[in-house]
Amino acid sequence: VALTLRLLGGLRERTDRVGHAITTLERAASLLDRMYRPGDYENAENLAGVLHDLSRYHEAEERLDRSLELMRRSLALYGELTQHDPARFRGRLASAWLSLGIYLRKTGQDEECRAALAMSLDNYREIGDRPAVAHALCLLGEHLAEAGEFDRARPLLHESAGILEDLAWLGIDWDEGPRPEAG
Repeated sequence: VALTLRLLGGLRERTDRVGHAITTLERAASLLDRMYRPGDYENAENLAGVLHDLSRYHEAEERLDRSLELMRRSLALYGELTQHDPARFRGRLASAWLSLGIYLRKTGQDEECRAALAMSLDNYREIGDRPAVAHALCLLGEHLAEAGEFDRARPLLHESAGILEDLAWLGIDWDEGPRPEAG
C-alpha cells in the first residue's frame, strides 16, 4: 500500500498537484515508518525514498523547515543502508547530502551547507560519478563565491567546468547520457 501511495504521489507531482502529492506521500511515509525496524533494509530503502521525495515536494511549496526535517531523516536511513550495502546505496546517500546542502543554503545555514555539499562531493567522487561530481563542485563553488570566498570557489568551479568539457568531448550530456552520432 505504501509503495502504491508513493507512485500515486509521483503521478500527482507530475500533474502539478503538489499539495495532493504531499498528502499522499505523508500517508506512505506514515505507513512505512510504522513498519520500519532497524536492520529492515527493504523498508528502510522505501522509507528513505519516500522521505527524499516528500522533502522535494515541501521545498516546492517553500516549506524548507519540513524539507530539512525529512531530508535529515532520509539521510540517516541512507547512511544505515550504505553501511549495509555501500555499492548499492552510496549514490543515494550522496544525493541526499546534496539535497540537504541545497536546503541548508536556502535557509542561510552556511557552515552546515558547506559540510553537506562536501559530503556529497566526497561520496560522488568515491563512486566515480563524474557528472554528479561536477554538479556538486559547481554548487559548492557557487556557494563559496556568493559568500565572497573567491579563492576557494575558483578551483572548484574550474574543476567542474573541466569535467563537463571532458564529458562533452566524449559526447556525453551530463544529464542525459551519451549523444547519438550525427548521421
